[in-house]
Amino acid sequence: MVLLGLGHLVGASMEHPDGAGGIAAVEAGGVALMSAAPLAAGFTAAVLLSLLWKGFLRTGQIVGTVLAAASTAMPFFAGTDLATEAVLALMHVVLVPAVWLGLGAVRRRALS
Repeated sequence: MVLLGLGHLVGASMEHPDGAGGIAAVEAGGVALMSAAPLAAGFTAAVLLSLLWKGFLRTGQIVGTVLAAASTAMPFFAGTDLATEAVLALMHVVLVPAVWLGLGAVRRRALS
């Protein structure tokens, strides 16, 4: 949410083409949903699979971090202004430590 506010402060339009020929605004609810839903789904899958094999938590850390890092490129294909693309990419970067540190905490707890 801080990055969303920062985007508005630096003059980013915080809008992107919606795929139906219109323009969609990047809003707080969408940011929260689009951040929390994939994070929760991946976290849940990693934790459930770790019940079968504790080593899956490390695998989940690596795969989740790589996917979050790779997703930073997606905003640059959005077809919007550079400031909006940069802010949206930074929003993806925020997920990298969230995945790594979050699953790392679960892993430490599971192995102790």
